[in-house]
Amino acid sequence: MSPTSTRHHTTSRAVAGGLTYFAAVMLLIANVLSLPYHPLWSLVVMALCAFVIWGLCTSGPAGAGK
Repeated sequence: MSPTSTRHHTTSRAVAGGLTYFAAVMLLIANVLSLPYHPLWSLVVMALCAFVIWGLCTSGPAGAGK
């Protein structure tokens, strides 16, 4: 792989991780607000969002596994 291709791949992974983190945080906030109306479903989705956020935060920098 050329250095440009590797850099593009790493940047793409970082952007995808950032967008995933943003979406999980937005879903977490939305489910906190809907907690009084759908308590069980909100708790399930909040737990999944927290797991996704934890996974993104502990996975290390993009491309670190190579």
